This record gives sequence, C-alpha cells and structure tokens, in this order.
Amino acid sequence: VASARAVPRGNERILIVDDETEIAATYRRYLIRLGYQVEAYTAPLVALERFRANPSHYDLLISDILMPDMDGGDLARAMRGLRDDLPVIFCTGYNLNTIALPDPPPVVMNKPVAPDDLARHMRVMLDGRSA
Repeated sequence: VASARAVPRGNERILIVDDETEIAATYRRYLIRLGYQVEAYTAPLVALERFRANPSHYDLLISDILMPDMDGGDLARAMRGLRDDLPVIFCTGYNLNTIALPDPPPVVMNKPVAPDDLARHMRVMLDGRSA
C-alpha cells in the first residue's frame, strides 16, 4: 500500500503519557512498527519519575491533557524544566487552542488522532529539533 510507505519512520525514543490504557497502547504499538523506541505510561507522575531519571534519553513527549494527578500541561512544563528543548505533542479530546509552554511550541492534536497524522507531526518536530 503506497500510503503506508508514505508514513515517515524513525528510531528516536518516544515517551507517551495517556491515562486511557487503550490509547497509550495503540500509539505505542503503532510507533514501534514505524521503528521508534517507545515507552508508554498511564500515570503522569510515573512518567515524570522515569523522565527525571534520564531526561536526555527521550526525544519527544506525546501526552494527553486531562489526566488524574497531573495534567499534560503541568507534566510538559516539569519535563521542560529538566530539558528545555523537549518537543511536545498534546493529543486531547478537548478543544484547546494553545497551552502555555515556552518554545519550542507544542503541537496540539484533537482526538481521535489518526496514527499517520501523529507520525507525520512527530517527524516534523523531530527533524526541526535536529536541524
């Protein structure tokens, strides 16, 4: 299928945080098939603890916004406090135009997020970071 080949691939380390297990698992499986190294968490505080242990290990954060214990904006700000260049993609079911986060600006995608669209946004952010 031509469209499957058009989806960009990579080998970077991706951190996914979504309190909905099925969404986190679905993104994880899809991105692993594209060659990425993926860790997925349903608890933002656990993900933050993992990130704190080695901030340079991760190349991109994909996070939900509304989650128990810590929302995605606070999670991203905490991670950016440890690594200010971390690219962030928010996937949310809520209509948010922007989230206060210092540059680089995050991408906000509305759920349901098509996996191919997610992969394309990821590639743009990852390539922009390394340029």
